[in-house]
Amino acid sequence: MIISEYTACFTGHRVLPSAALPLIKQRLSQAIKHLIERGVTDFLCGGALGFGQLAGPVVLEAKRKYPHVSLIMVLPCLYQDEKWARPARERYTVL
Repeated sequence: MIISEYTACFTGHRVLPSAALPLIKQRLSQAIKHLIERGVTDFLCGGALGFGQLAGPVVLEAKRKYPHVSLIMVLPCLYQDEKWARPARERYTVL
């Protein structure tokens, strides 16, 4: 796989305050749109609990408007989600 020179990646906290999630998601969506409009086409995400599971779906939402954008999962290990609670595993498999 060739990753373009116009690549962004995500990292963040594992625990996000639930009251702040709507604002975090809104700002993340704005940042992704800003990057796309400046030429970023590839977004790398590890899909880990917390910010990683928030970032992936926001990129997929942006992909509806910008179909040339790619979400590339960069997994640290094959069974990363093995000990996660069921809802987190389900979100992870959708990515």
